[in-house]
Amino acid sequence: MYHPMAIVRDLNNKKNFTLYTKNGLPTIEDAKKVIEEWKENNEIDLLFEYITDDNNIVYYKNNIDVLEHVDYKKKRKNIYLNFENEEYKRIALNTKRVNYENEITSADAFIILLKDVEYETINTLCIEVAKKLEKEYYLPKIEPYKVYNIINNQKAHPEFKKIVLKQAYEIIHEGKKLGTKTDGKRNASNWIIHCLFEGELMSTLADTTGLNSDTAMKLGILHDIGRKKDHSFMHTVKGFEYLINQNLTNEAFCALTHSFLPSLKDNIIIGNRCATGDPPIDGFYVNENGEGVFEKDAILDDVAYFLENYEYNSYDVLLNLADLLATSDGIKSPYERVQNIYSKRTPDPRNSSFFKVCVINSFSNFISNIKETEYQPINIKNIKRVEEIDKLLKEVSDSFVDIYLNNTKRKSNISL
Repeated sequence: MYHPMAIVRDLNNKKNFTLYTKNGLPTIEDAKKVIEEWKENNEIDLLFEYITDDNNIVYYKNNIDVLEHVDYKKKRKNIYLNFENEEYKRIALNTKRVNYENEITSADAFIILLKDVEYETINTLCIEVAKKLEKEYYLPKIEPYKVYNIINNQKAHPEFKKIVLKQAYEIIHEGKKLGTKTDGKRNASNWIIHCLFEGELMSTLADTTGLNSDTAMKLGILHDIGRKKDHSFMHTVKGFEYLINQNLTNEAFCALTHSFLPSLKDNIIIGNRCATGDPPIDGFYVNENGEGVFEKDAILDDVAYFLENYEYNSYDVLLNLADLLATSDGIKSPYERVQNIYSKRTPDPRNSSFFKVCVINSFSNFISNIKETEYQPINIKNIKRVEEIDKLLKEVSDSFVDIYLNNTKRKSNISL
């Protein structure tokens, strides 16, 4: 069942604004009032995107002249997350649960993350590491490219690895980038910085919940390693395959789980393939119990089958929370991050509200564990108006921020 919704988009800045009304169902008249008000105060082009309850999407621009009327399912392309070969698929589908606690450290993980990255992407880091080595060990001048070669050799001394990781954090805490390469808009090291912030946040949250902080940091650092190969949603699969090839079979699973919020199935915590800010697979719907499920004839991808059979451990759950909050600019609140996600892409009416409710339930459950209280998950079917979801999200976001700041020592590293 599709739910009517509307997005007003600023075409100049390419930002989306969800339009709500008192009864939760936006109309053409509502959009016209908003557009007229905005046009009066701002010289901008506005596009009104209205998704109806009969699977259609209608576009209007400025004066509500109809631009386009198309089938929403045909407009949208499914992203199927399938493994490259049967061996990767066999490993994923035959694994029910993993133990991430082993001899691989967060410093090891960071060196693995940097392997084969272009020099210009991390040349600033290499320069700072060279300076640190010269000063700490009274060494003659070290060329930064030599540091880069040691990183790629992957046989560096444990102390060298620790220095590389420490210098990386010093750089990003100063608001700087790890390298000078850009694509004209973004710095090429942004995805690595995101991993570092996520690793740090994972460590902090682990301290709060009693998990191993270095194991947690390791997973935060490695989770997006697939972005070395692919920056699309396929980075989850590519990261899994890359880590399998590096003989890091257990760690490989964090690349698969980090993008899919947890849900309960027969009292077991699993990931939900469509509990994400990305569009769902065709055939996804929310049943009467508020669960995200698929129609019997739905064509599922490999990751959907994996998530149905894999049991999340505490690190997998924590990783999903951290991935929502960590950006290349630091740590943001849950509410701010969800708003940011939907400012960059048009929410899909089939899973956008479901995704938000999963965010609410995940953070509420985390908060209840910290406070040692019971929490009853919200059933999306009991919510009558879409704006109620945003209100609940803001409330749980504020509660999480308060707990985070009161229970961690890294207050200076969060900008909420």
